[in-house]
Formats: sequence, C-alpha cells, structure tokens
Amino acid sequence: MEFYRGDIVEIETKNGNLKEAVVLQTHEKYSNILILTNDDRMPYSVNCRGERYANPGMVQYVFNDNVAGFIRSMTDSEYESIMNAVIDSLGYYPKHALARNEAPEPDRENEQKKYLQAVIEKERKDADLLKKELAQAQTERTVYKDLYTDILDRVMKGA
Repeated sequence: MEFYRGDIVEIETKNGNLKEAVVLQTHEKYSNILILTNDDRMPYSVNCRGERYANPGMVQYVFNDNVAGFIRSMTDSEYESIMNAVIDSLGYYPKHALARNEAPEPDRENEQKKYLQAVIEKERKDADLLKKELAQAQTERTVYKDLYTDILDRVMKGA
C-alpha cells in the first residue's frame, strides 16, 4: 500500500487492533507517526472520522507492512500545523520563524526555566522523603534482625 507524509492511515498493532495515525514522515521500511485517540485531553486535534486527538510530543514509528488502510490526506496547512506542533513540542522552533529571523519569545524561555526549576525542586523533595523512608526502613530492619537473633539465641540455649 502506498501512502505519503500527511496521510491519515489505519495501522495494525501487535495485538491485532486497528488504530488511526497521522504519517509525519515515510522511510523505506518504517514511518514516523502520531497515534490518534478519542481522549480530548490531548493537546492537538485532527479531523479524522470525526475529531480525534494526538500529543505532538509522542512521535512513534510503525513498520510500513503494518499500515492496514488509508483514511484521508491532510491539507498542506493541516500538515504544516501538526509538524510545527511536533517541532515545538521537541523544543525547536518552526522553520518559518527562523527564516524570518524571529527570536524565540523570552517569556516562553522564562516559563520553561521556571518549570524546570519547579521540577528540580520537586525531585529534591522527593529524594529527601525517600532518604527519610530508607533510614526508617533500615532502622526497622535492624530492630527486627536483633529480635530474631535474640529469639534464635534463646531457642538454641534452651535446646
């Protein structure tokens, strides 16, 4: 079956289910895709047998042999829009922005830095909590080990 980037196709998963996917790029033996779902919490919507949703940061691949059917081709503007969303989700800037020598938005960079700092702080707190829990578990282990050793000594003396 022939298909091209920008096509929406049905793919067969390992368990035999069919899923809808947007083809981002084709290669000789595989293609890069975005799986479409009914989950409206996903940040990007695509018109495919009704409205479907995708996360542009979750680029996957499928072997071309597993493409089961063709649904439709996206328009050039739809394809450009989804590719820009993928590029943005990967932390790059769309080609058209770089071509016009537009500088990245400083607010966005500051937001990303703040987000990363918040994540780092949360990870530190989690690490501290895990250290405390580890110390408590080691203390409990020592107590139970000592109790077991005492009981074993008493049994051996009495035998």
